Amino acid sequence: MAKFWNIAFLLTVVFAVFSPALHHPFVRWDDNVHCYDNKSIRRLDAPHLKKIFTTDVNKTYIPLTIFSFALEYHFVQTHPFLYHLDNILLHLGVVFMVYLLAVRLGLTQRAAFLAALVFGIHPMHVESVAWVTQRKDVLYSLFYLLSCWHFVGFLKSQRKTQFIWAVVFGFLSILSKPMAMSLPLVLCLLDWFVRGRMDRAFWLTKIPFALSIFPIAWITYAMNMRGVDLNLAHAPLVWLWSMSFYLIKFMFPQELLPLYELPVPVSLSNPAFMLAVLVALLAVAVVIIFRRHRLLILAFLWFFLSIFFLLRFDDKQDLSFVADRFMYLPSFGLCVLFGFSLDRCLAAGKKLRLLLVGSVGIVFIALGLAANEQTKLWGDEFALWSRIKHFQSAAAQNHLGNYFLARLEYPEAIAYYDRSIAINPTYHKPYSNRGVARFRQGDYEGAIADFTKAILLHPKDAGGAYTSRGYAYARQGQLDLAMTDYNTALMIDPENITAYLNRATIYKDRGVLELALRDMRTALSVDPDDADVKTNIEWLLKRIDNEKIP
Repeated sequence: MAKFWNIAFLLTVVFAVFSPALHHPFVRWDDNVHCYDNKSIRRLDAPHLKKIFTTDVNKTYIPLTIFSFALEYHFVQTHPFLYHLDNILLHLGVVFMVYLLAVRLGLTQRAAFLAALVFGIHPMHVESVAWVTQRKDVLYSLFYLLSCWHFVGFLKSQRKTQFIWAVVFGFLSILSKPMAMSLPLVLCLLDWFVRGRMDRAFWLTKIPFALSIFPIAWITYAMNMRGVDLNLAHAPLVWLWSMSFYLIKFMFPQELLPLYELPVPVSLSNPAFMLAVLVALLAVAVVIIFRRHRLLILAFLWFFLSIFFLLRFDDKQDLSFVADRFMYLPSFGLCVLFGFSLDRCLAAGKKLRLLLVGSVGIVFIALGLAANEQTKLWGDEFALWSRIKHFQSAAAQNHLGNYFLARLEYPEAIAYYDRSIAINPTYHKPYSNRGVARFRQGDYEGAIADFTKAILLHPKDAGGAYTSRGYAYARQGQLDLAMTDYNTALMIDPENITAYLNRATIYKDRGVLELALRDMRTALSVDPDDADVKTNIEWLLKRIDNEKIP
């Protein structure tokens, strides 16, 4: 009974910490692509389900995550409350699995409770819970830990059903997020921890996981392959910095931001890289000194193996160089080590127990309050992006521009887009967004110039820019140029509804009603719920019928 109330208390505290997210809107940062503008989640019929499981989102294959959004859309459409509630509930599920897996690995009930509590309220995990798009973090982690829990159960009992469930949950995990590709490696680690030997069974039991996980992970990897300009002088420092970043942020979760940039210059003369080297050396020294402490080795290797594929060697900047969300599941081992160590201190230090309990209580309260404040921040986009002050971020300025664009405050939006472009003139997004702001102000020439620049900078993903430029040309009466842009946009993205509708409008104005009807019907096939398209089709059919009457 005491165990039940401990778990109930644990989950209640974690829920309370993240409860501000229940009142948050969607974030205009990938939530549109994944949720409220994602046409594939609009229905649960066979064509939509097929699309969910055969296409990617933002060059990432996460069909199970998108399917979860489709279920929510079926009940509440684009009201964000249920999406946020489910993220929190999934996080509670992960916290519960942290507790269960810690117990199965041999920790006491109290140590497992402390491990789950620090995992549940750590501020670094807010991004994965408070941001709807990161459903993939909490979902893949839940299945990942379920797989590990069943696999450890199999190692201890040799029951085949446990092994089968481990494989099933591992497969569900990789369908939720590609980061699950580390699971076979982590299972090797757990096998070593539980059985302590690397025999024939050690390797054979990992084959089903590798065969079911690596091909799915390859789908995303192949779409994101890029050339790496490897600087041999910089590569070790960049790699060490990206690894130490997560360890430092976990130990000192301060100034948590939606975006981080690599410090410059990349050199040992830069204190940031000197600190990274020292942290790495300290970590290696601790592992060597305490190499017989199996739980410490488990904690460090769990972190290293589960985050290894995200550690960077090159100094090419992008929006996901490092991120808080990448530390969500990799922190499991460190949380378990923390719970174990704290439990041992409380058991050994009877005379200092009151002081220890007080100190630990203060730490947990501080973590909980920090996570609660960080959660609130994700409900205020202006405050969220305005926090990025200690470095010049083109992406942050672009997001601030989007904030004002959504509020129809075009001069303010343009000012932020100008700043973004000044920081990074090769970043294409602020050009497209500034073009939209200029278009809405009636500055068609300026808008066309911005859309053209965006197309030149990023031609492979310029369907939206071509569509917007075509609309600007149409407003100027340059219909041939507009048609050319719409045609190009549809070659890039055959499901670009706006391009079909705009092209249909030109066909209609030119009296080519059959072609206008064809485009309208194609648009409707992409989005069967668009009432305006249905109305236009009915109008076109009546018009065509009337013209056939002699």
